[in-house]
Amino acid sequence: KGTVFDYYVREARLDEWEATVSRIEYASTTPMGEVTVPTSETAAMNYFMKALIEVNHPVMLIGLAGCGKTQSCSGMLKGLGAAFSHYKMNMSYYTDSTLLQAMMESPLEKKAGKL
Repeated sequence: KGTVFDYYVREARLDEWEATVSRIEYASTTPMGEVTVPTSETAAMNYFMKALIEVNHPVMLIGLAGCGKTQSCSGMLKGLGAAFSHYKMNMSYYTDSTLLQAMMESPLEKKAGKL
């Protein structure tokens, strides 16, 4: 704590990201895989991801396995509402072009017919 990454600029002042962390209401019936627990780091990451998405820039998160990239994206995309459409694809070292094409085509409706 106390580094430049712990703060953001608001109204010409430096405020802590921790002040923007929202409380969550959790029901025990909700699977933990669907819950994103807000922290100061996720608040900062969500802010920058939303800012990039709103101006039509891509977002790429890089990190070690299990650090929360997928969960962060899922939580942020749920918060965008119906204004944005999204499809989640998980890739790894073993994802080749054939598998990528299959993942991209899977949500599409397939129709057979004449051109």
